[in-house]
Order: sequence, then structure tokens, then C-alpha cells
Amino acid sequence: MTVLLDWSPFTKTQRDFSFSEEIEKARLNDLAAQMRLNVMRTMIRADYGHPASCLGLCDLFTALYFGGVMKYSISRPAWDKRDRLVVSCGHISALLYTALSMAGYLSGKDLDNYARAGGPGGHPQRCVEKGIENSSGSLGQGVGIAIGMALALQKTGQKVFLISSDGEQQEGQVWEAYHAAIKYNLTNLIVFVDENGIQNSGTTFDVMPSGNLKKKFNAFDFNVISLENACAFNIVRTLKTLQSPSKPSVIVLKTTAGKGVSFMENNPFWHDGVPRGKLKEQALKELNEQKRQTGLWLNFLNKME
Repeated sequence: MTVLLDWSPFTKTQRDFSFSEEIEKARLNDLAAQMRLNVMRTMIRADYGHPASCLGLCDLFTALYFGGVMKYSISRPAWDKRDRLVVSCGHISALLYTALSMAGYLSGKDLDNYARAGGPGGHPQRCVEKGIENSSGSLGQGVGIAIGMALALQKTGQKVFLISSDGEQQEGQVWEAYHAAIKYNLTNLIVFVDENGIQNSGTTFDVMPSGNLKKKFNAFDFNVISLENACAFNIVRTLKTLQSPSKPSVIVLKTTAGKGVSFMENNPFWHDGVPRGKLKEQALKELNEQKRQTGLWLNFLNKME
């Protein structure tokens, strides 16, 4: 059996992080790998889902729920001091439910009934007691919801995290809403744009080119960060630099659609295609192996501490 370990923390040329940071990076990588495996199992069990975005955004959800950057309480879901997470691109419901399950909001039975009668729906419905802050449907509507929340919470210090897709930026209403974020200087608003380059009908370039999103948001006078290596650890580090922003923030995440499954990566077919048969077996095998590798590396670092 071959075990591939990343020895970079111990090489003379790699000094980017302290040893404790390397352990934290490994911990988050391991959680993200587990989340990718869990969400794939959920979609396969339901024979429904959107694997491309779900797999690509596991690092973001890992950062938010397990990186110590978002305030929430499992024992008090409606805690009035909590931050808010608005998922505008509701087709990633399988990932939202998976993250909520791993965080402790939902049970395994909830995931078992995903996209079935009586279970969590294909698009989330607002239920604060289960950690779901907004209902979703047509793309674009969550942006206005998040901006309204941020306006209401502006003086409390509570943050509103908004997750939006690059295809969603084709909607006119999102740009109208962004005007309000700037007008009211909603410094407690942090927008994540998942720039994976694909959507339902193909690539965003072919369907409706997004152009340079960083330049567009800069033109609106947002504080804009483009994150090329959108791993959970880098997302957490980026968020920690936004403790006292002077204007609303946008983080353009360069994610890999279908991350972790070789035949899915950057392939528009898997925007909403769930693997079956041998492809299902291959997807689970690859994700299981990645989880095994991240677990081995985390265990090794913990023993070296």
C-alpha cells in the first residue's frame, strides 16, 4: 500500500506556516475531505443533487462551520447574537444539509431522506431551528435577502455571509442589490462568489460570460479579494483579515467544479448529474482515498507535535 505524505512542512524551503498552523490546515483539509465524501453519499442515496458546486464548495463550508470564523450555537439555533449564512444558490442544498449535519444541526436520518417526501427539499426552506436562514429558489433572490439582513444587523457587529454562484451574477437583480450594500456601507456583509466557470447549460463563458468579476466589484466600490487557492485554511486566513473592513467585502473563490472526482472536475455535465453504476463506485473510491490520505497526514502531524 502506497501512502503519499506531504513533507513540505519539514523542508528547508517551506516556511509559510508555523507547525501549529500546519496542524490546523491538516485538520481543515481532513474535514473538507470528509464533507466531500459525505455529500457525495447523500446525493447518490437520493439520486439527486448538483455535484459540481457541492464538491467545489466543501472547503468554504468547512471554513465557515469549523474554522472559528462564523458565530453560531447548536444548542441555541435562534441565538440572537449569531452570524447569518445566506445560501443564494440553493441548488447546493445537499452540501448545506451535509455541513449542518456535521456541525450538529441535522441528524443522519435527515440526510437519508434528502430530496424525498417529508425530508429536506432540493431547495432549502428557512428553518432557523435547523440552521437554515433563508429559503431559496430562483437564483439571485438570496443576494437581496442577505443585504436586508446585513442592514438590520449593521449596528450589532454580527456578520452576514452570502454564498452566490458565478452564473448567478448574470441576474440583473443581484447588481441592483449590490448598490444598496454600497449605499448603506454594509461592512458586516461578506459575499462569496463561487467562480467555477460552469452552470446548468454549459460553461459561463459560452452561456453568458461573467467577465472580470474582480474588476466589476471593484467598480462598485466593494473591498474585493480574489482567492485562487480556495482551500479551507486559506479561506479562514482571509476572513481573519476582514475583522474591521471599511466597506462591504466580496471574496471571489476560484473553485474546482466537482473537486475530488477525476471525471467530474471542470465538466459541465456534472452540474446536476449524479453518477451511477461504475461511475458511482469510482467517485466514492476516489473520495474515500482522499479522506484516508488526509486522515493519515493529520494523525502523523498530531503525533509529531
